[in-house]
Amino acid sequence: SAISAGITANGDDPTNLVLVANQNTQKFEFTFSGGYQVDFTGMAIRTLMGANSAVYSVSGPMPNVAAMTNSVNTWLLHCDLLNGGYAGRYQGQVLYQFTPDVAPGGSIQRSPQLTYSLVRSAQSVSDVRFWLTDQQLRPININGEPLTVSLHFRPLKYS
Repeated sequence: SAISAGITANGDDPTNLVLVANQNTQKFEFTFSGGYQVDFTGMAIRTLMGANSAVYSVSGPMPNVAAMTNSVNTWLLHCDLLNGGYAGRYQGQVLYQFTPDVAPGGSIQRSPQLTYSLVRSAQSVSDVRFWLTDQQLRPININGEPLTVSLHFRPLKYS
């Protein structure tokens, strides 16, 4: 839609450049007419779309499979109350790790098994910060959607 809006803003016909995703080949396909071309030289988005660093003006599929997940396969939920912890192979302030198993745009709902971690020393908790990252610790943007986390506190029992 952004490409079509840009073409229309230039006073041109948006059907001169059509981009579709072929789910069978997992590649994007361009259809060009009216002398259009797409310049992917120096553009980081090209790797997501399966394009090489080149100028494309001939209709057809991109040469590479699309990498729409940007190598993201695990989400990590972090919490600043933790002194340190482990979630799978990840350590630090990681409360939970998971792989989203819904279609893009779907509501991700998780009910993990209860686990208890040591929290930072405090008589009372006045604020808590949660954040999501991928497995490479890159922040995940959830586009303003709410993130709800329920916590259960219990006292530490010494033996």
